[in-house]
Amino acid sequence: MPAQPRFEHISLIKLDHAGDVLWTTPTVATLRANFPAARISVCCTDYTAPVWQNNPAVDDIIAISPPDRRWPHFLPRPDLALCLDTRTPAVRLTYASGAAVRSGYYYFPRGLSVLWPLLLLTDPVLHPASRGDFAHEVDVNRRLLERLGCQTNSTASTRLFLTEQELQAARQFLHQQPGHVNRIAVHLPRKWTDGGWPPEHVARLINLLAANFPEYSVLLSCGPGEEPLLEAVTPFLSVPALTITGKSFRDWAAVLKQCSLLVCRDCGPVHVAAALDVPVVSIFEESKRKEHMRWEPWLVPHRNVFRPDLFSNDAAESFYQDSLDSVRALLYNAKK
Repeated sequence: MPAQPRFEHISLIKLDHAGDVLWTTPTVATLRANFPAARISVCCTDYTAPVWQNNPAVDDIIAISPPDRRWPHFLPRPDLALCLDTRTPAVRLTYASGAAVRSGYYYFPRGLSVLWPLLLLTDPVLHPASRGDFAHEVDVNRRLLERLGCQTNSTASTRLFLTEQELQAARQFLHQQPGHVNRIAVHLPRKWTDGGWPPEHVARLINLLAANFPEYSVLLSCGPGEEPLLEAVTPFLSVPALTITGKSFRDWAAVLKQCSLLVCRDCGPVHVAAALDVPVVSIFEESKRKEHMRWEPWLVPHRNVFRPDLFSNDAAESFYQDSLDSVRALLYNAKK
């Protein structure tokens, strides 16, 4: 391992979605442990800025509107800019920081975009997945820190730091709702209907959860712009379900924290749940089976279910059984 350099100002650049940003929270915690006196800033989007609120390892949260390539005028030039986003806007922003050390990954092959990190980063590193090494993205980020001479911890968890006020408001909200105290959350991103899976079959999974686990109430949620799927599913539900829409990211996360389990397609809410220590059934496309370990829930009890890429009645029956078995195993283990 190389000798650790001295960095007084460190910037982490990640202009990706909430789940991807959460994968970098162990990275920031490791940076803080290695450089306790450094000023650490994170550059993210307006949407993901709430992920960083109250994080004790972060000094500055800078919301960037891609494709803005300008470095924020009020931030000093960092000694180290860590680009954990391989897309061109993030790479260009990393270059604009003027940092003496600009480190980050790139994929190969990926067309002409591969040239940007090679040209603009001082330390471009081929992403392990390009070599067929499908390590989890949290672990991939850890390796980059080791390359920079940092002492790391392979068991560092992702974290979302909610306030006691946010948690208390969520508990009070749920206390006022009908149903059981124990709840199974089901999040409904648009990708539930990928591959021709119709809304009525999404509803059937929800009905099966209610029928097989009657001591639990079902809580449904969706993100901004995803309400049409919730509206399409609702007429096919045979049981009442509490629906959560229109809440802010952190208020929604505080409600999720109160649930016993999340069932969701592979997307951001899976990783929000993991960062809150909520067990997860994560549903992947069958085509992702080879490399799914890159994106599965990190260090939280979970089960991965692989759903056929294209809908058929036979595929649906197998999927439902795998999902129910996974939920049962997690709920049973959680009670031990």
